[in-house]
Amino acid sequence: MPGLDFVMMSDNFATFSDLDLREIVQAIGTNVRVAHGLIWNVSFRYHDYQDDQPYLYDTTGRRLSYSTGFSWLF
Repeated sequence: MPGLDFVMMSDNFATFSDLDLREIVQAIGTNVRVAHGLIWNVSFRYHDYQDDQPYLYDTTGRRLSYSTGFSWLF
């Protein structure tokens, strides 16, 4: 019966790409009480990608992201 051969795929896919990617992530955040039971959350993240051996395209780069939200304690 035909099907996927996962052992063969794993052996072959391991040599398909020579990609070596390192990711460094730094995060900082805080919680601020706005009112009784209401808390504002904010965090910032810095990503630094270093692609030592690009294969299809170079993934070296930096990214700064943030998230914010509110929490209600009751």
